[in-house]
Amino acid sequence: MKTGKKKSMPTVDARRDGILRVAGDGRLTTEDDIGFVSRFERLARAANPILMGLGPSFARWTLGALWRSVEFDALHLRQFGRMAVVGDKKWQEWEADASNLVFPGEARFFERDAIERAKAWLRNPDGERET
Repeated sequence: MKTGKKKSMPTVDARRDGILRVAGDGRLTTEDDIGFVSRFERLARAANPILMGLGPSFARWTLGALWRSVEFDALHLRQFGRMAVVGDKKWQEWEADASNLVFPGEARFFERDAIERAKAWLRNPDGERET
């Protein structure tokens, strides 16, 4: 039996306030991605605010899943509004900052204990930019 990084298929659900909640943990593989994509496509509208929660053992993607992720992002650019990335690793913050170069909506990183602040920021797109 193989051991290693915990696997957890990414999930997506729509909240009553219009925010899409995306969550992932472990190392995401190509197989994990298949169910996620169809569910995202059913739930997403144009410029959805997205709350992305990355679990404590989130370890990025396998190469195949990373490629699928790049393709997915290119196909669904217009469905990404503001994006609050909630996690606890410096590379997650860097990736949130880098996504501002690609996605039309602003992305911002929040530490795990600031999830309520992240939700408030998503609900108030016209509010003052936090520093």
